[in-house]
Amino acid sequence: LPVVSAKLCAQRTDRPEAGWPQLVSEFPCPDPQVFHDGADWYVFGTGARPFFLQGKDFGVGKMKRVELDIDYGDFRQPVHQVWGMVVQREPDGRCHAYGTLHLGDYRTVIAAFVPRDGARWTPGAPVVRWRLASVLVGDAARNDCCYYESKVLQDVDGTRHLMYVARVGRDNHIVTRRMRSPTELDPAAPPRTMLRPSGYRSEDRNGPGSMQLVGGGSLSRLNGRWVMLYSVGDYLLPSYKLGMAFSDVLIPPEGSFYRTVKVPSAGAASEEIGYLLQSEKSEWPNYCVKAVVGPGLGSIVNINGKPWLFFHGYKPDDAERRPENRFVFRVPLTVAIDHGEPRLGWLRAELAK
Repeated sequence: LPVVSAKLCAQRTDRPEAGWPQLVSEFPCPDPQVFHDGADWYVFGTGARPFFLQGKDFGVGKMKRVELDIDYGDFRQPVHQVWGMVVQREPDGRCHAYGTLHLGDYRTVIAAFVPRDGARWTPGAPVVRWRLASVLVGDAARNDCCYYESKVLQDVDGTRHLMYVARVGRDNHIVTRRMRSPTELDPAAPPRTMLRPSGYRSEDRNGPGSMQLVGGGSLSRLNGRWVMLYSVGDYLLPSYKLGMAFSDVLIPPEGSFYRTVKVPSAGAASEEIGYLLQSEKSEWPNYCVKAVVGPGLGSIVNINGKPWLFFHGYKPDDAERRPENRFVFRVPLTVAIDHGEPRLGWLRAELAK
């Protein structure tokens, strides 16, 4: 399962040096989902055709691009793209995959996939032929198509949950549903909200009065806390940024949510949200416009016992920024989570000075 679990206390991977953040590959790969099978690393992304990057190490020239072959069966809607595919692999080699079906005009539903022809994933030999097993969230026939960016979570008691983004009124929330099996939800379990916009201006997609959103959530467990990385803003603009929120339990009680970091604001409001990386305003903490523009879709990946931050964004020197040309970067991450209230220093991306 794509959840990092580690005990880390003010731990650093390496000292910052020229070159951080590191470009993971020469291939663009928006919506990255990082996966390790014990032999190779994989980065699943979004493209005109579903694909992943595969290699034993990260860096330019070290990963190859592999296309996936998906059979949609009797699904009658045209699938324009599969967004952010993520794989769940069992110890015996059985596996399932999850992704967002983009049906055009920003109509999206969430689906589960199974390997075709009984294929099994073995280290270094991934499954590339998949079959659509079920649509988990959304109904294209009823035009109920406002769900995207799925992850599968596992609680300490072994219960599995599907986490995804859902439109709630005007805004986008990160919610979860309990699963009955790898390809179906539990109909007795209603959606639970894990994170929602708090009304701060930095959460506006396109300025005051526009929709507010939180999306692209990923979860890790660090120092006894659940850590959620998420994205806000417009993915076409520098306002797209990478947030962080924290909880003592995987799914907070009804009416409670993951807690964000608050920092003093010099503007009209007395405070704002503190982001892990942002390229929107130079006066806000963790401004990274010289390293990457529009950082988002972050995840924490444990490599040899040390935490790394993976995320996508635009290269600062790109003259034209198109969403399909976002690249994956990685950077060492300092973790200093304690038992107090969430603060900016709990996570720090070690960018080059």
